[in-house]
Amino acid sequence: TTLDRFHPQIPNAEIITIQDMLHHKSGIHDYIQNPSSEDWDAHITEDITHEFMVNNIAQYPPDFQPTEGFNYSNSNYLLLGYIIEELDGQLYESSLAKRISSKVGLTSTYFGVGALEIVENKALSYRYDSKWHPVDEGDFSGLTPAGAGGIVSTTYDMIIFIEALFAGKLITEVSLNKMLPINEFYKLGMMQTIFQETYKGYGHTGGSRVSESSLYYYPEDSIAIAYATNGIVIRKEEILDNVLRIIHHRPFAISMNRPFQGLLIFSFGMMLFALMKLRFQKFLNQKYLLRLGWGIAILFWMGQLVAGLMYEDYSFKSEPLTQLDSFYSVSGTFMSSVQFVITMLSIPLIWALYKSCKTLEVNALPIYPLVLIPFSMFGISMFPIPNELYVVFVNAIILTIIGPLLAIILWRKPEYSFIRRLSVISLLCMLISIGFVISRSIIPEFVYEYWGLIQRLLYLGWTSWIVFLGWCFRKRV
Repeated sequence: TTLDRFHPQIPNAEIITIQDMLHHKSGIHDYIQNPSSEDWDAHITEDITHEFMVNNIAQYPPDFQPTEGFNYSNSNYLLLGYIIEELDGQLYESSLAKRISSKVGLTSTYFGVGALEIVENKALSYRYDSKWHPVDEGDFSGLTPAGAGGIVSTTYDMIIFIEALFAGKLITEVSLNKMLPINEFYKLGMMQTIFQETYKGYGHTGGSRVSESSLYYYPEDSIAIAYATNGIVIRKEEILDNVLRIIHHRPFAISMNRPFQGLLIFSFGMMLFALMKLRFQKFLNQKYLLRLGWGIAILFWMGQLVAGLMYEDYSFKSEPLTQLDSFYSVSGTFMSSVQFVITMLSIPLIWALYKSCKTLEVNALPIYPLVLIPFSMFGISMFPIPNELYVVFVNAIILTIIGPLLAIILWRKPEYSFIRRLSVISLLCMLISIGFVISRSIIPEFVYEYWGLIQRLLYLGWTSWIVFLGWCFRKRV
């Protein structure tokens, strides 16, 4: 059916179908996207009626020709809501109650004018800007969002609804399958989300000013997740991602954006270092600085121990304990400070090792990969998981394996045979760890069970490498 049967004044109404509107492929401009105002209705003084809204939408030229593009447009579902009223011969809220709420027992789902006024103990909305500020969501008049978001509900009712939808209590399986976006993001009122490239969920999101919601169903796991918030500090997508990580026994963490804190700690550390250089010059010579290799390793493993104490488990063995790494990156000022201290200690250590190579006339190439230690530690502190950059920084430490490998190849003089033997120990630790990771498709159960130990073999490799370097060079210089 084409739109001109109901609203002929909309541009292209004679070729726009109901399916195009359901699919957001109609090209009808989104009335909310008014470039002249942050809130599209801020300048409206007259009554917001159906006629007013249709005429308001009709004034915009099409974004594209029907079926030739995709653009999420609230106008589509606003008009679809009006069409439901015309076809049913009753108000939208009556159709909602008759066709959905009464069929599946939604007791806390409302629509329309004054919907929020009848709710007791409702949560107010807030915006966070160093502290919480109340935000007026308005009276949530159903005349404005209507079929495009005029429903007020609870997470409990949302779960009942989507489980009923997938159980065939509202529409047939054939109709449901037509809604599911298999090879696309959106189809007929349903969004697709994919977790870890494996688990597919279907549902929709919502929002009004500072309130947001999400509702998804994961058929493979028979799991429904409803989320609603009345104030945003951490992104909704981040919360939902971590919920799914918990469900599937994956490591999880909430990111803390702390660039200001990090720079403050870093600046303080540099000032302290400058003060020490002025007051304790004799302790900052090359030979003393080589001891920092021990300090970095001890500090790092102390951080691991603190994480174990916090989680009350010290085995570092099974998959859930890889959350220790999550703790290490997101546990606030203390652990962030540890990582910044490691960063600062690494810089003078690398300088001292480089100077030692020059003094002893040894090839300095095996020292260069150590730069990845401060790079990794600084990045992990600034961009903790689940920030996408975290993976880049945490994996950078793997490339420190190049150091002992180059030492074995380049330091061939007999007097350096001892450090070459120690290099083999560090190299083997890291190679075994990387080998297990590569073989996880062959022995997945073993890798899953002992993932914590496998990670710490890599850690043992690079921490032992800096200890061996500092110890051996100090003896010679």
